[in-house]
Amino acid sequence: MSVELLDLKNDFVFKQVFGTEENKDVLISFINAVIRTPIIYDGTEVATDRVKVYMLSLPKFDPQTEMEKAQKDLLTKWMTFLKRPENGEILGNKEIKKSYKVLEVLSRDKEGTGVL
Repeated sequence: MSVELLDLKNDFVFKQVFGTEENKDVLISFINAVIRTPIIYDGTEVATDRVKVYMLSLPKFDPQTEMEKAQKDLLTKWMTFLKRPENGEILGNKEIKKSYKVLEVLSRDKEGTGVL
């Protein structure tokens, strides 16, 4: 049975998928994909006095034309997941699969608690 997935751009949904202690590995994978250098690991954050701002433009991103690149590029996989999460399960990344499962549980939950 297919369930209509909630929108990851919703604040509550995004926090449940990326901002919980049990999903710390998901957030670390996403951040490392964005910064393109795996410098964040479980239990460590790099402290610096410099600030970099990264902008991801989902409206301009077209997963259809990026699928070939997605086979190699983790950021493209995450962008595809953010825009069309139903593709997340087939991309072959364990953190994206975990995110998809969390999103699926949230989408089935009628009370908004995150628990079926």
